[in-house]
Amino acid sequence: MGTRTYDFLTDSFLFDSELLDAEFAPMSEDALLEELRRYRQFCLSNGETLLSEVRANPSNLKVFSNLGRVSLDQLKRSALYIHQYVLDDPLIPLAAPRSQLGLATNQLLGFQQKLVDRGDLAARIRFLKQITPMVAGNFVKLLPVSIVFEPPKELPLFASDNYFDDALPTALLKIFRERAQVESLQKTADGWAETGELFPCRAILIRFDGHPRGQVFIYNYFDTEASVVDEAKRLVEFKMTMPDTPPPPAAFQAWVRQSVNQASRALYSQTFTEAMIANDLGALYSTRSELIAEALGTTATADSSISGHSATVLMNMELPFLKDMDVEKLMRVRQEEGEAFENFRTELDKQLRDLRTIDDPKQARIKAENALHELSEVQIREINNKVASLKEKAIVTAGVAATGLVAAVQTGGLSLLATAVAALKGAEVVLDYRKEIKRHPAFFLWKTVR
Repeated sequence: MGTRTYDFLTDSFLFDSELLDAEFAPMSEDALLEELRRYRQFCLSNGETLLSEVRANPSNLKVFSNLGRVSLDQLKRSALYIHQYVLDDPLIPLAAPRSQLGLATNQLLGFQQKLVDRGDLAARIRFLKQITPMVAGNFVKLLPVSIVFEPPKELPLFASDNYFDDALPTALLKIFRERAQVESLQKTADGWAETGELFPCRAILIRFDGHPRGQVFIYNYFDTEASVVDEAKRLVEFKMTMPDTPPPPAAFQAWVRQSVNQASRALYSQTFTEAMIANDLGALYSTRSELIAEALGTTATADSSISGHSATVLMNMELPFLKDMDVEKLMRVRQEEGEAFENFRTELDKQLRDLRTIDDPKQARIKAENALHELSEVQIREINNKVASLKEKAIVTAGVAATGLVAAVQTGGLSLLATAVAALKGAEVVLDYRKEIKRHPAFFLWKTVR
């Protein structure tokens, strides 16, 4: 198996097919949470081993994904080019310890204290089972990255006299603020609902245009009273209440302003940390967020190598021939045809090299699509024609061999030399196949999709 995490999972009831189909309905919440905690502890205790598995691959075509979910199609697309894809382990956050402040705040806001979302857990397990061949083939690696972003046991308090306008450098903060979308949340019997508009209220939701909609930032406006408990120990007690009435308009506007600034800083801080982790792993940083790509472009230097550029182009394109690709077959071909895999990458580098000089995104996309069309259709058609030709040669050779064998039987062995020659001709066909087909740049792709 490609990683130690699956040594645990294959022996755990989390990978039990019947329980998974039932979304773990027969299991108690305590049992689920305990198993997730055991898994989390196993991963953390084997952290150095998991890191060494990733660092053992020195390729410059290694990718680290951010904390966001990665689709199976994205991984299949990457498998045609990337040597290794590092993912945040999706099970680790499910057993993260919860702070007393967080639990108390959720209770105050009326959120249900649901410790294990069985539907969400089942979806994560299904994904892990789907990528099993990729893990076994050392293409996908799982790391407990999310622990780096877990809140501390004691949350710090921040104050600002300029609404956190200095949370990020001016040019960088401007990028986030221009893309910020803020709307009010309204209290309902079932929790909080989005309203699609902004008006004075006690809770707001912030998301960013060009960034996955699943990642949002929620801020609540509490009325707070503070009293000093122990001045020597610097202990302060806070009393927080949330009246039904909204705050004054001026106070609300100031709160929204500072909330956008803080959300911008939080998102960029997460991104910067993820990019640093990628650098530590010797990997390219992968993101599907246009906002993050723009923000990183102002503070970081992109990989300027041809391989890195080609990988970026390929990762950003939709490749229709991957839609129904079988994961096990893809991994088997990667392992068995390593040389063909390298030839395919080299050809892509050559085809996409000129894109580095094209500034027009539309022209660059057209050229990239033409290059991929050349590999995925034109050259594969050439291979099919060549294979058909070689099969015809093989049939003719087999006929010669059969004739020689009959002659050998009829003449009592005087024509054995002719049979041997025919057999050698068959060997020539095999060598021809290996020379003319296996070294073809599109051979790797042909083996995968046929």
